[in-house]
Amino acid sequence: MTSRELLMRATVLALMTLAGQTAHALTQPNAWTKDRGGASCAGCHGFGYARSSTLANALATPTTLHTYVTGLNQNVYMNGLDSGDSSLTDTKAILPYILQSNYGELSATGLLPVAGDYHHSYTLAFSDTVVNGSRSVTLTLMNANDYWGDAQDDLSYSISGITNNSSNTFYYSSQACQDNAAAPTAAGTVPRAGGQCAITVVFSPNSSGSKSASLLLNIGGITRTVSLSGLATAPVASLSAGSIAFGSIQVGNSSSSTVTLSNTGNATLTLGTVTVSGDYSLSGANTCTNGHSVSAGSNCTLGVTFSPTTTGTRTGSVSITHNAAGSPSSVSLSGSGTPAPAPSIGANAANLSFGDVVQGNTAQQTVTLTNTGNATLTFSSIAV
Repeated sequence: MTSRELLMRATVLALMTLAGQTAHALTQPNAWTKDRGGASCAGCHGFGYARSSTLANALATPTTLHTYVTGLNQNVYMNGLDSGDSSLTDTKAILPYILQSNYGELSATGLLPVAGDYHHSYTLAFSDTVVNGSRSVTLTLMNANDYWGDAQDDLSYSISGITNNSSNTFYYSSQACQDNAAAPTAAGTVPRAGGQCAITVVFSPNSSGSKSASLLLNIGGITRTVSLSGLATAPVASLSAGSIAFGSIQVGNSSSSTVTLSNTGNATLTLGTVTVSGDYSLSGANTCTNGHSVSAGSNCTLGVTFSPTTTGTRTGSVSITHNAAGSPSSVSLSGSGTPAPAPSIGANAANLSFGDVVQGNTAQQTVTLTNTGNATLTFSSIAV
């Protein structure tokens, strides 16, 4: 490395002192590799970051950083920055790149840095989660070697809390730290040279709808905000009718009817048990069976048959347990049993009197039998 490059290295390290270990989602800008009289930012700072310090906040805008750098001692290499080798446009391109990580790398599935935010704000969107369920994401905080291979100091951090957190929908459940040999260490400090800490954040909604909160982390003395969001989903069980009236059915006969059970929510409706009471049973048309799943926007058919076993009013119900609010859902059942068809015999005389009849003679009389019932009367035998 030439003396000019050494001077540039010392100057950038002392003055930019801007944090980080990894470039997260932002890629290396062209201004970082731009030739500046035989050297470039990438020539000395190939990974694109420098150590953290309180100057990270002081130099957190392109204008302040550019003014600070171009106003340096003109005897050092960076004096070229105010003679046309660098511009405010270059600085604007470089600043988000070198500031996107501050003395440690924060990463997680779904974690994204806020575009154009130089103060380390992030968004973390959880996958859709059913009400009263939970989903967790692990935030990993890394403390890697710096870009020249020097072992950094241990990195302290703390969780300031979660703000705007209605009903404690979001919470952090655990912290686990380890050194670069995977040996466990105390929470609150990320060991130097490749240590890391894992913070588990949980989304556990108790009501449906869009949820949000902000997780505040203090990392190396600088506050980072992670905006948390998630959609809480829930099934909704809706019956097309709350009752079925079957009317009058003769004992021995049956009648069937159906009711539609719809899922009008945005999560799967899972049925538990379907039970029927009284002189009622599930019919062949029934598709709402034990353990059946009804996807959002779909439905199943509740088929019921009435088979009265005796005359008079007959009541019953269908009960369906499920994972939606208001479980169990029920349908009241009513109907009446009427007598089954039967013949009934009647005679126009209960007794016959033949009076005196001379021996050897005969006398006749007739009796009329009438079927007063509502079914055919069949004689099997007649005996006197």
